[in-house]
Amino acid sequence: MISLLGATPVFVDIDAATFNIFPEKLETAIHQVVQAGKLTPKAIIPVDLFGLPCDYDRINKTASNHNLVVIEDAAQSFGAEYKGRMAGSLAHAGCTSFFPAKPLGCYGDGGAVLTDSNDLADTLKSIRIHGKGKELAGVTNDTPRP
Repeated sequence: MISLLGATPVFVDIDAATFNIFPEKLETAIHQVVQAGKLTPKAIIPVDLFGLPCDYDRINKTASNHNLVVIEDAAQSFGAEYKGRMAGSLAHAGCTSFFPAKPLGCYGDGGAVLTDSNDLADTLKSIRIHGKGKELAGVTNDTPRP
């Protein structure tokens, strides 16, 4: 999806002990991309794995230092906790998949985006209905459709 949107993914190595993104290498990767001047980082997408959320204290601090958005891929950590907070709530937005092989699977494909930002939630609701959100005269995202 990243490439389909015209962006360039920059992969960061994992910590061999957790298989999650290695925070020090994340910082290094951001510095290398910025110094090269060819890409402008916009977001970090850490992937929680095996029920173990990433080190979000360090990831969110790095993101804040570089004015980046963090999008948590919580599909493999649904139900897990990180320092008293539930997976899916550890970043600007959390995403999960309902693919049958995931911890919270369904029949077929599906997914959800979780956020505590009203603005982002409104944008996501508009995208959900192909951009026909509040911009439609007299219709809001909560108005039943015929």
